[in-house]
Amino acid sequence: MITTTVTPAPDRAVRTPFAHLVRLTDDTGLFEHARHATARREHGYCTDDVARGLVVTSRETDPSAEVIRLTECYLTFLTHAQDARGAFRNRLGFNREWADQPSLGDWWGRALWGLGTAAARCPVPWIRQDALLAFTRGATRRSPRRGPWPSPRSAPPSCSAPTPATSAPRSCWPRRPA
Repeated sequence: MITTTVTPAPDRAVRTPFAHLVRLTDDTGLFEHARHATARREHGYCTDDVARGLVVTSRETDPSAEVIRLTECYLTFLTHAQDARGAFRNRLGFNREWADQPSLGDWWGRALWGLGTAAARCPVPWIRQDALLAFTRGATRRSPRRGPWPSPRSAPPSCSAPTPATSAPRSCWPRRPA
């Protein structure tokens, strides 16, 4: 049996393809929806998707000029979506008008994820700095979505502590009716 090990040449290193993100990004941000490779402009933009785009582009260790342009665009969108107190708007129409008010919905958490990733990992210093400023402003807020439990350390009421007979807690999920 003959085995061959193929080592790619340094100039042929595997790169993450960004062609689809480039097609779905204009000078404002990443479009929320597409039909195949065609942006659906009528749906506009959303903070959720732009934040995900920022996560992906910020993780490139040696970004091309095109990827840096995408990263700048996504960071600019998120800082524009953020209000002075750290909350974020979610929906921007193609007409560049916001459809909602700043709040702390799921998009707020995704925006923090994107900004935190850019602040920690983006190889472009000014992007890291601006992302850290926006992340810090947003992280001072707290989501109103909390469980029914009094503190993060307490167990849900339907859970019980392990018993000597079981050595494992009972299921915390509600039981389905038979």
